[in-house]
Amino acid sequence: MRESLSAKIFLTVIILTSLITFISRDNLQLEGIKYVAIGLSAASLLVFIFTNAMNIIETKDYTTKRISNLGINIVMFGILAYIFWFRLK
Repeated sequence: MRESLSAKIFLTVIILTSLITFISRDNLQLEGIKYVAIGLSAASLLVFIFTNAMNIIETKDYTTKRISNLGINIVMFGILAYIFWFRLK
């Protein structure tokens, strides 16, 4: 239940931040909104990772599929963090 809710929130945030980034693409006055959009995406992905990990630990479902999905989410968070901290400077 928690994992499904956090996945829906993450998907909603990704759609919202994609729209914000698309709108502010050519407008230099809205440059700071790109930071907010990527930061929101990274924060919601981090919450999704924690709820996914908590669900794996609570259910003791240590299958390869569940662990690999968690690993992929961690890699995606690493990429977003890299973009947020180093590429947007």
